Amino acid sequence: MELLEQIEAYLARTRTSPSTFGRLAVGDPRLVADLRSGRRPRRRTEERLRGYLKDVGASGEISRTGQSVRNPMACRLSQDEIAVELLA
Repeated sequence: MELLEQIEAYLARTRTSPSTFGRLAVGDPRLVADLRSGRRPRRRTEERLRGYLKDVGASGEISRTGQSVRNPMACRLSQDEIAVELLA
């Protein structure tokens, strides 16, 4: 599977915005837009992207703050909902 296809699948599965993905993966919010426009990443960038995709696939999702979480829905809960879950 091509790198861009893997990224697109990840974006669809996690509903992560392209700019957030690029920022978290390699610090470049324009990365996905540039790849869609035909940009070819350098070897080191491609390695970092593949490593990021492997990490998020193996250890759960990465939240929008960059923290690994076992339950991807946990990062979408409000503080009140989290408090209720912790008390349960």
